[in-house]
Amino acid sequence: ENENENENENENENENENENENENENENENENENENETTSTRPRVRDHEDETTRTRPRERPREGLPPGLSTPFCAEMHTLHFRYGSRTAKKCSICAGAVLPTLTDPRAPQTSLLDRVLKPVLRDERDVSLARTTVLLVPLGFLLIAANFAAFSWWTVAAFWAFYLYFMGPCTLGMHNIAHRPMFKSRRWDNWLIGLMGACFGHAPGTYPGHHLSMHHREENGPDDLSSTMDYQRDSVLHFGHYVGRFLGLGLVDLARYLFRNKRRAQFKEVLVGEFGWIALCIGLAFVHLEAALACFIVPTIATRFLLMAGNWAQHAFIDPDDWENPYRSITTFVNSGYNARCYNDGYHLNHHLRSSSHWTELPERFEAIQDEVVAQRAIVFHSIDYFVIWALLMMKRHRFLAKYMVDFGEPTTIEDRVALLRHRLQPVPAVASDLVAA
Repeated sequence: ENENENENENENENENENENENENENENENENENENETTSTRPRVRDHEDETTRTRPRERPREGLPPGLSTPFCAEMHTLHFRYGSRTAKKCSICAGAVLPTLTDPRAPQTSLLDRVLKPVLRDERDVSLARTTVLLVPLGFLLIAANFAAFSWWTVAAFWAFYLYFMGPCTLGMHNIAHRPMFKSRRWDNWLIGLMGACFGHAPGTYPGHHLSMHHREENGPDDLSSTMDYQRDSVLHFGHYVGRFLGLGLVDLARYLFRNKRRAQFKEVLVGEFGWIALCIGLAFVHLEAALACFIVPTIATRFLLMAGNWAQHAFIDPDDWENPYRSITTFVNSGYNARCYNDGYHLNHHLRSSSHWTELPERFEAIQDEVVAQRAIVFHSIDYFVIWALLMMKRHRFLAKYMVDFGEPTTIEDRVALLRHRLQPVPAVASDLVAA
């Protein structure tokens, strides 16, 4: 009887186990059916997307990105998939929102064997490439100038002007960076380097820092800026001729009056001593050797000031007449240009005005940080060209050609709309122009 009872109990246990197994199988079948239903109703993911694309947290990572790659997020914070090194803006595959192109401009200085010698005397080790370029240019420039005074010929003139035209941009932007951010631990070394390097490229001592730092960055291309472009039609050759002619003829007088009126007496003295000392040097060298003085000092001085005005004209060419005090709507930017690699990211002029103390290697990252505001404000951003190309195209009224090099932020969408936007922002600012006429 006991054996029969044990057998019955075992049979009951086996039956319970079978029932549990059947229930588990039914539950698994139900789960599979539910998954099939959800997958059939879920939106299809494109080949170049993955599941993490749609569920990425709303964060903007700043670390772990490949060199030269901008943060791959649109305004809605969706991740994007695009190849490295692209020079055109991409649109988000989810919301079609526009994003910046991959920025290929330099974010670190180039290295060389001279770095070990230069780094101990620099305030910031990132200035090694700037220091290397400027320190090497000074002896080369004076060697070519000496060759013209010692044995003047067309060959020596050609050699000097090849040097001038090729290194004019890096030299001037090197001076510009040193003026904003002292490079050497000894400020006296910076002053000597700016003076000697400027002498090779037609810069009178004290004039460039006095005009750029003490006046232009205080007035921000406003009505009181002596180099303001607001009251001009900025695609007019005649208007540019008036602009540069006034600067060449009355620039020193206007700057001296401005500095004196604003009680910047130290800069006032530096500008006057530097400018009159430069004029005296040119006259004295003309008595020594007229042709060499013209080729190496007098003509370069005029050419340098013309180029500075052409560059400033392009930097502040596209101004919204309805919102001219907004830097996003009054400053031109260009990215992914060889000029940026040679001239210390000078194309990021908007970031420079927003924070002039930024190191030149930081500018691409800072531009990425404000990309949402750049898009919202409809800032004018070009790619692959530079300020002198922009100036030349404006003088030829090639608006359509310029529009093709605008970074596509999704709006305006057509070439015609972009041309209309450019022409609108090239008009004189009515309030400023009327005030100047009245004055």
